[in-house]
Amino acid sequence: MSAGASSIYRQLLQTVHALPRDPLRPTLQLNEMLESTVNRAFGVKQLQTATSPNEALPLKNAEIVSAEDEVLARKALRILNDLKDDKALHAYPLSEKTLQPPTDPYYYTRLIQGVGLSSQGKTRSWWKTFFQVKGEA
Repeated sequence: MSAGASSIYRQLLQTVHALPRDPLRPTLQLNEMLESTVNRAFGVKQLQTATSPNEALPLKNAEIVSAEDEVLARKALRILNDLKDDKALHAYPLSEKTLQPPTDPYYYTRLIQGVGLSSQGKTRSWWKTFFQVKGEA
């Protein structure tokens, strides 16, 4: 495996490990899926998990076949970094009208609070759910 391909492989794994974990679905994580995809793309036979993103992984079986593959791997690395850094959020900011719809201005505020409480294991009481009470969980 060339030094460039090894470098791209390590950078891809570092970026994948830097992505945040989903608190709502602990068994389904984007970074685990991306890690297995990177390993498969580089021809790594067994899944290797690093204890830290900077740890050097043995890449005996990994190889990029052509220069085209290396270009695609660099493009994937750039896209993953953009995803990690929220480039789309900064490039296309949401308007106040979108964030606070006139029919229910606090909808997204309550949604974010609900996701936060759900990630802590808290749920709404049955009667608030049944009567569709808006406001605090």
